[in-house]
Amino acid sequence: MTLHTIKTELEVETAGGVFCPKLEITYSYLPGSPAVYYQRNGDPGWPADPAELELINVKLIDGNGLDPTDQQVQKWANDWLDDAGYSEACGHAEECLSPDHDD
Repeated sequence: MTLHTIKTELEVETAGGVFCPKLEITYSYLPGSPAVYYQRNGDPGWPADPAELELINVKLIDGNGLDPTDQQVQKWANDWLDDAGYSEACGHAEECLSPDHDD
């Protein structure tokens, strides 16, 4: 498991309209494993295990017109990691773990 931080802009729909707050999300990343269709002896394999992401911390950088509670910001970050941002966060973590990644 490794820790990573990513900045993102979300689209949040409220009764007052659509807003795009900016967040800095720190999360843990545990890589998944690929599927094995058949073992060497011909026995069936097993399905892939997806990568696991867990929210560690979130910081509101710019509310863009909103003044959300800490709980709302936490929910936005969790929802983003679970859905729209899952692939982006996994890609960011993999890029950071790449041997040719520059810090």
